[in-house]
Formats: sequence, structure tokens, C-alpha cells
Amino acid sequence: MFQSEGLPSSLQPLLAAVEDTLEPGQMTAADVAQWANEQLRDMRRLAKHLQDVRECEKIALQEQVRTLHIKEEACCKLQQKVQQLERQISETQLHLDKDNVKYQSACRQQESMQVKQTSLLKRVDALDEECEELQRQLGESEERQIGLHNQLQQMSEEMEQVQAQLAQQQTLCLELQNEKKTLERYVGELKKSVTELEEFVQALKERERLLVAFPELSPLAQSQPQSQAADWRQGLLQICWDYRGLREMKHIPG
Repeated sequence: MFQSEGLPSSLQPLLAAVEDTLEPGQMTAADVAQWANEQLRDMRRLAKHLQDVRECEKIALQEQVRTLHIKEEACCKLQQKVQQLERQISETQLHLDKDNVKYQSACRQQESMQVKQTSLLKRVDALDEECEELQRQLGESEERQIGLHNQLQQMSEEMEQVQAQLAQQQTLCLELQNEKKTLERYVGELKKSVTELEEFVQALKERERLLVAFPELSPLAQSQPQSQAADWRQGLLQICWDYRGLREMKHIPG
């Protein structure tokens, strides 16, 4: 036992001396007394060693329990961040759906304006032809010619208004398309962040389970989770700032 624990034995030199000088069963009273003293010294040394070992194991176990508590708190905080990001994704998706509705409505209005413009152009062409025909026919009354001219001028003004409205609709559609792409990109980034956080939370849970099942593995996993947790906190802060900027740009309610 002394050899397995790496401890020196007071009996070992005495035993070697007795074996070299005495026959078996010929120990004197002094030899027996010395043997008892050395044996008592060895027992005290062994008892002190075992007590020190138990104290060290107790301190190591307490440190492992404290580390597990810290990791459990970090895991809970990460789960809360995941829930917050999921709510942000839901809100962003809602605004994206609303913008999609606006975009579809604008596209329908643009199509309607294009149909109206085509119809007006046809009517203008018809009136131009009719006006030219009336001009060629000098037998038509002057009042009819003036009325047709006024009608042609009115139709030209309406066509200009329709063209201006069509240009505005096209500009609006382009803006809505750009906003839609921006929101889709942010939704994709937020979903990716949530997935990575969920994987990290699962990894922490698995590490905690292994530490509980195999406490001797704990010294190998004390520094890395803290560094990873700091990196993830920095990533979460960057995502929150990005999302705040998106809200201010789009006037998205918090």
C-alpha cells in the first residue's frame, strides 16, 4: 500500500536488517519494540496521507459543483437570448409579410395604370386621327372641331397625369423590392444565429451531463466554455445592435 501511494516505509529498512542478521522467529524484545514503534510511525504517516487525500477530493468536488452552477446560469441566459431572438424574428417576419402585401398591391396598381395608359394612348391616337380627318373635311362645323380639340387636350393632360402616377408607382415598387430583400436577409441572419445558439446550448447541456457522470473530466473543460460563452455574448450583442438599427431604419416597433 505504501508503494502504491508513493509513501516511504519505516519498517522496510528494519525488515531488511532483520532478514539479514536473524533467523526466522529469533527477534529479541528490543527488536519487537522497535518493530512496533516503526509500525506505529508508518500507520500515522498513512493516516495523515489518507486524510490529506480526502480533503483534496472534497475541495475538488466543491469546485466542480460551483463550476456546474455557473454553467447552468450561463445556459439559462443563453436560452433567454434564444427566446428573445425568436420573438424578434417573428416581429420581423410580420413586417415582411406586411411589406409583401404592400408590394403586391403596388404591382396590381402598376398593372392597372399600364392598362389605363394603353387605353388612353389608343383613345388619343383615335382622336388625333379624327381631328386630322375633321381638318381635312372643311365641311364639318367649327364648334365640333373646337370641342374635339378641347377633348384631345384634356385627354393629353390625363395621359401626362397617368404617366406621372405610373412613374411614382414604379419608384415605389423598386423601393419595396429593396426593402423586401433587406428584411429577408436580416431574417436569414437571425434564424442562423438562433440555430447556432441552440446548438451551443445543447453542447453545454451535454458537457454538464458528462461532468456529472464523469467528474474526473472536469479539469479538461474549465477554460474553454468560458471563452466560448464570452464569444457568443459578443455575437449576441452585435446582433441586437444590428436589429436595433434595422428597427430605426424601418420604424419597427420593439
